[in-house]
Amino acid sequence: MNFINRNQLKLAMMFLMVLDHIQPFVSPEVAALFHVLTRCVGVFFAYMCVEGIRYTTNQEKYLARLWLAGVGMQLGNVLLNRFVFAEAYQVHNNIFLTLAIGTSILYFIQYFSETASLRSKLLYGTAIFFLAVIALLTEGGFILIPFMLICYLGVANIRRRNGCLLLFSLVLLLLNFVNYGNLSDTLLMLIYNSDFLLITVVPILAVYNGEKGSSRPAVKYLF
Repeated sequence: MNFINRNQLKLAMMFLMVLDHIQPFVSPEVAALFHVLTRCVGVFFAYMCVEGIRYTTNQEKYLARLWLAGVGMQLGNVLLNRFVFAEAYQVHNNIFLTLAIGTSILYFIQYFSETASLRSKLLYGTAIFFLAVIALLTEGGFILIPFMLICYLGVANIRRRNGCLLLFSLVLLLLNFVNYGNLSDTLLMLIYNSDFLLITVVPILAVYNGEKGSSRPAVKYLF
């Protein structure tokens, strides 16, 4: 049953995102639990970008905002690392840049599929290839870009989309799995090498009703 709108889900994901960043203030056991619960957050916001590029009235402006956020966050990282943080505490996370690249790939895929010109297909295909290579160097790119592709290309068949996401998560599980010889250490390893838990976003998408929710400025600028 679909009964939760986009804004409500975004608020829930924002709350979970906070839980994933308070590790120094909680016990290791609670931090491990929070880590597992929040594996749906990054992929959820990646899904929102898939929705955004499909439904926005101006794709170019939508992409420009994402790139502005990505470049702005990267500049902030550089300045903080240069003037504030010691080397041991430097930050390199930039999820906005990953989302901007992923959404740009979807943008070019759209035009690649629509054009009949061989020259245009070559141009769009080259752009897709180079963006995909760059994405592998960004935060979570190895996970978020395939996820976005699966969701974008599988929009017409939800069962097939979910089946592909399940297969992708199983591949990630196999890639990350290391047997430490005992159950507790092996489970702890899986908790912190848990990219495969992206599959936990599927129940969240199942309750999403496709509606935006409130358009009040306070809600818009909160996000």
